[in-house]
Amino acid sequence: SDLPPDEICSAGICTSGVPGQDPFQAGDVCAGGGDLEVCDGAGSCVECNDTSTCEQLPGATDCSYPECVNHVCQTTNDPQGTVIGSQTSGDCYDTVCDGNGSTEQAVNDGDVPDDGNDCTANVCSGGTGSNPACCNGQGCPAGVCNGVGQCVGCNNPIDCGVDTPPCRYWTCEAGGVCQLNLP
Repeated sequence: SDLPPDEICSAGICTSGVPGQDPFQAGDVCAGGGDLEVCDGAGSCVECNDTSTCEQLPGATDCSYPECVNHVCQTTNDPQGTVIGSQTSGDCYDTVCDGNGSTEQAVNDGDVPDDGNDCTANVCSGGTGSNPACCNGQGCPAGVCNGVGQCVGCNNPIDCGVDTPPCRYWTCEAGGVCQLNLP
């Protein structure tokens, strides 16, 4: 019954007349531990046992995360090149982590600017976006692409319809407009 005093993370015990300490379970709340919060299971009061108990620390960024290292919560930076969640679509770049907790821009030529025009290509080259004319003769909502990035009714009379001689003939007028000519 003459037990040694309890400590912050252990209870005093006697085993066959020998005084000792029985450590509290890892994760138990420390008795009067101050800033240190939990028992480590070996009799010491520590800040954390695993990362799940660490909260995001002040100054944390999109490129850092809380981690428990040697029973202390700290901020760890994501590796350089880690793509963050928030991105600007169609700017030819990705916002990535720089390895020091901040972000930087990395060229992504697959993040093309889409102008919604069927008669232009969506291109990034070395981080520069453009929408050059393309697709001459390819179908588009109003007819065909004219090779300068416009969707027009025609490039050639054949784009307008089938002639039925001697009564009907199609012509493609300036500006890509189909004209039906009747006798």
